Amino acid sequence: MEGQEQTSGMLTGLTNPEQLSPQEKQEIDSYTTLMMDLIHNKATSNDIQDMLKSGEPSQTVPATAIQVNHMAEQTVKQSTGSMPSSAAKLGGSVYLVSDLIEVGNTSGIFNVQDEAQITQIYQDTLQQYIESGIKDGSIDPIELQQSVEPLLSQEQQETGMAIGQQAGVAPQPTNEMMNSQLMKGSAKAGAVGGQL
Repeated sequence: MEGQEQTSGMLTGLTNPEQLSPQEKQEIDSYTTLMMDLIHNKATSNDIQDMLKSGEPSQTVPATAIQVNHMAEQTVKQSTGSMPSSAAKLGGSVYLVSDLIEVGNTSGIFNVQDEAQITQIYQDTLQQYIESGIKDGSIDPIELQQSVEPLLSQEQQETGMAIGQQAGVAPQPTNEMMNSQLMKGSAKAGAVGGQL
């Protein structure tokens, strides 16, 4: 029960508009719209439903959400030249999971109505997405911490640290992480300067 309360609080923090800047709200909205288009687009909706049919919802919803998220990331990267922020990806994922559960329920693929099961699916999806993103480099652990940590309670931050440590993320930024972050900042500044 305690884990469900933590997840519920984290999800509320990620989706609470009062805690987000106007830029973050717009980025989450745009990213969410892109993912919803991928789910409901005639060209991809059958594939999405096939993924949801491939097993138990506790496994297929997280796997499908991660796949849709990767498709959306690539679309954003191709159109803008950069990856969406961690806040946009995680905030959009909250809506994505909800929509995937709705698609599965309304199309008769499964019947997930139990609040505890829904909360567990959210938690599993976010955990798997963060772990895979850190492993493949699509999620920067420092950016993730900086964008999400202010939205979390102390207890939720501690839970996040434990998950990060399980995934092999150092509790404090290493010199290599900080240098990588500085290089990314320099590259972004150069790109913006070149556009002026």
